[in-house]
Amino acid sequence: MTRQPKIPYDVIETIIGRVAILEDDSQSSLKSCTLVCKSFLELSRRHLFFKIFLFHYGDTPSLDRYLRFVSLLTSSPELALYIREITIFNSTISSLHGNIFNYPTLSDILGLLRNIRSLNLYFMDPGSISWESLEYSFQTLFANMLSFSLLEHVSLYGLKNIPRALIQYLARISSLSLCRTGFDSFDQHVLNKYRCNLKSLCISTLNLEEVQPFIDFMSETNSKLEKIEVLEDCQRNCDDIKIARRIMETRKQSLIRLDLSHTIDVN
Repeated sequence: MTRQPKIPYDVIETIIGRVAILEDDSQSSLKSCTLVCKSFLELSRRHLFFKIFLFHYGDTPSLDRYLRFVSLLTSSPELALYIREITIFNSTISSLHGNIFNYPTLSDILGLLRNIRSLNLYFMDPGSISWESLEYSFQTLFANMLSFSLLEHVSLYGLKNIPRALIQYLARISSLSLCRTGFDSFDQHVLNKYRCNLKSLCISTLNLEEVQPFIDFMSETNSKLEKIEVLEDCQRNCDDIKIARRIMETRKQSLIRLDLSHTIDVN
């Protein structure tokens, strides 16, 4: 019997990579590639599960999609190791099914994402929600995820009253984006012993005072910060200008970029 020629692994990798680039939202071609052979299956899964988007609008169709994803990871937990980025969007306007972040199953599946690099959480209710309104299981899991060794970026939208205990965990990652997110006040000297590893910070808020505790901590610790962006959601007021000037003064020796041009005039 004639042996079938073996395709080199790097050739298969190139083929799958090209298919992924040309793929549409249905990902039907990549799904078909998983049925070819084991080599195709492994590489196709890397692309299929690289980025996961969970959009919950409080309606039955979005809930069904979420439950199918939970069922998939529950039955095949090894698939979670392919996920590098996850975005969870919750909007409970006229909701029939409540806040996705308080679903017990969400904590179960997030705990499987040991190889995740980017975590993006949109707490829209419809504007923002308080940390205290989240279930304890999710609060605990979120703190644990911030300690995952491979996690590099976190985006938070619409989460208020983040406790001071979490600031030390947020400061461990290299990139952080805060949109309409606020922190509880705290005694600065309590957190000075923690090291800040942030390299990039993006702030988009109606009031810079909401994130001032975090900026204070970040600026006064031994930080690796290279870039701060303040996006145009911020209000133009004197307090913002004062905060911006203080950032410039505290970080002027190491800061590569401070982008405030869209929001406030610091001259």
